[in-house]
Amino acid sequence: MTELSDNERLSWLRLARTDGIGPQTFHKLIARYKTAERALQALPDLVTKGGAKRGLKVFTAELALKEIDATLKAGAQLLCACELQYPTILGNIDAAPPILCVSGNLTLFQKTSVGIVGARTASASGRKMARILAHAVAEEGFIVTSGLARGFDTAAHEAAKPARTAAVIA
Repeated sequence: MTELSDNERLSWLRLARTDGIGPQTFHKLIARYKTAERALQALPDLVTKGGAKRGLKVFTAELALKEIDATLKAGAQLLCACELQYPTILGNIDAAPPILCVSGNLTLFQKTSVGIVGARTASASGRKMARILAHAVAEEGFIVTSGLARGFDTAAHEAAKPARTAAVIA
């Protein structure tokens, strides 16, 4: 676990948002080049050596700065997979999101949680089921984790006690 400089955090975001760089490729690049900044510098050569017919469109620093600014204005922050506060259990999956947008009490990510997710266009009975499940899970002392999308996810967050819900947006 490490603390990132502002410049390296910007590079993480740029690399993660670059078309064609999914979570697995992202983590392989970080493992190979040790920093996102060095990985970004290596991308043009990697694309050429890989035989790609067209270049890779790297997410610009300007767009990344706008995203960071919008995130901060919304009262949230970006949390990178190498940082201590990143949810341990999420970091253990093969294709863990390199960056999360988080807000609120980050210590909740270290507690035992149950993921409750479903359709954005959930039916009334689907939303009711999400509320029932989330309430029961929260009553037992678990954290309800979801993506905060409308529909099923929102119903789950609303039904869990405020101190027992964590939203994760990759």
